Amino acid sequence: VALAMLGPTLQEFTQQLHLPSAAAGTLFTCRAGGYLIGAVWCGDLLERFHNPAIVFFLPMIPCCLGTMAMPNVRTFGAACYVFVFQGMSMGVLDTGGNVSMLALWRGSPYQNGFEHAFHFLFGLGAAVAPLIVRLMLERGLEPMGAWFVVGGVL
Repeated sequence: VALAMLGPTLQEFTQQLHLPSAAAGTLFTCRAGGYLIGAVWCGDLLERFHNPAIVFFLPMIPCCLGTMAMPNVRTFGAACYVFVFQGMSMGVLDTGGNVSMLALWRGSPYQNGFEHAFHFLFGLGAAVAPLIVRLMLERGLEPMGAWFVVGGVL
């Protein structure tokens, strides 16, 4: 949900950050760059820490804090920084999840099925998350308040 929230709340970000709509799309690029860095960094983390639970727990903290910080960000530079930070966390979580799943079911005839189910759930979450955010907005929750709620739930 945290990754898919930017789309439904992009208009509110343009108002909060005093940006033209075209420039607000840069926030997607900032998060994607952070995601790439996090995905590459995940390999190093999995090599250093032999307990993958540590690799999954540590990025959850900045992901939650980044999501909860969004309503309070007032400058474009700070928003880019928070999105890069959040993207790095999500890159570690997603890549680490794939690597751990492949290691867990190595040699199993069910490996492909589990991997496909995992990615189906990613797609389902990406499709449903904007609907959940819109539902929160229609129920009267302020757009930036939705970020705080999702960060707290994570």
